[in-house]
Amino acid sequence: MAKKRVIAFFMHETEQAAANREIQGGKSTDSYVMGEIDENRINALEADGLIIQELPPVPAPATLPLEELHGVPRAIAHRNFIARAAGAAAAASPAIAGLPGFERTVGPTDARAPDLLQPQYFFLWLEGPLLEEWRAQLDGLGVELLETYPTGAYKVRLEPAQVAPVSNLPFVTQLRVFDAEDTGPDFVTRGVEPAGPPANAGRAMLCFDIRLHRAEDATKVKEWLSNHHVAIAGATARKIRVYLLEDAPELSDIPALPEVASFEEYVAPTLHNDRARVLLGIDHNPATGIQQTGAGQIVAVADTGLDDQHPDFQGRIVGIVALGRPTDHSDPHGHGTHVAGSILGDGTASAGALCGTAPGAQLLSVIAGCSGWTWRTTSRPRGFVRRGVSKRRAHPQQQLGLGYFVALHD
Repeated sequence: MAKKRVIAFFMHETEQAAANREIQGGKSTDSYVMGEIDENRINALEADGLIIQELPPVPAPATLPLEELHGVPRAIAHRNFIARAAGAAAAASPAIAGLPGFERTVGPTDARAPDLLQPQYFFLWLEGPLLEEWRAQLDGLGVELLETYPTGAYKVRLEPAQVAPVSNLPFVTQLRVFDAEDTGPDFVTRGVEPAGPPANAGRAMLCFDIRLHRAEDATKVKEWLSNHHVAIAGATARKIRVYLLEDAPELSDIPALPEVASFEEYVAPTLHNDRARVLLGIDHNPATGIQQTGAGQIVAVADTGLDDQHPDFQGRIVGIVALGRPTDHSDPHGHGTHVAGSILGDGTASAGALCGTAPGAQLLSVIAGCSGWTWRTTSRPRGFVRRGVSKRRAHPQQQLGLGYFVALHD
């Protein structure tokens, strides 16, 4: 009978015992058991109440599509840049085409290769979900896990002397350097654009967001931008917003900086929570007669993090459990805060204009990962929520809100 590598999520001791019985020699934690099982025994575990997630094979980085690693929206946006730059290069006037470095804006194929004699960022693939014993070995080598990606890869920063020891760890399956193609630049889609600028048209000034791997690198990157006369519109700890001409050579130079994690054209956000309650029949619909606000209920949200200082949640956060990033419940991605707000934001920050579905409910935030996570099934987040609720000793009848998203920007 065929064997499959699986994760069996459990909530009760009887379920844990069943998983350990069927998965011989598996790795056991306080929320799941991971290992090999006979294919025909999976149904038996599911009948016992466990949630079974089959572990996919680790992808070969050399052939991994950009969509799989960074999500479909970023892959589309990156190809928009390549098409736009190639069209501009073909149609540009001789004066523009002859500018020093202009040829570097055509695409990522000629971007500078990472200097492996200097500290670099890498994608790190493991045999399965991160176990505490694996984390301890990585900690022993001074490796910090910075971020997770849709394929299950982690982003790490390694000194040259760390590369070989990390590669040789028995649970490490792949290690690939983070290069300029992973960084960008990414352009938004504007429908069908002309191959090049029309005659006598001016060069457009565009706005971009530079997201850094680490906040500690902000000063170094700002100094580089200043030396290259790049206008900075604003900056926070890990993000710098800049203005560039549409054919500026820095469009390729900035992504090649090892400190840069992503380089994307800025798109102004639009808010739609003022419509959601109407569409759901909660507001302005006397026929439904919905009076409930969620008061007295606890909603557990497992997602990328939480801005616990947001006015819409004050006084209603009953607990924060950081599992994906122990001791760090921040939300650099913003998705977790967005989901929590859509569920139970009370509208304080918008003077009541933007409220969630249950503005009277309380919030248990479970931080299940970093920005960049993609949950393609509910098995993994459900296991995280169960573990988070267990850590808070919450009653199992509490409501669990499972966020489901399939890309970095949804």
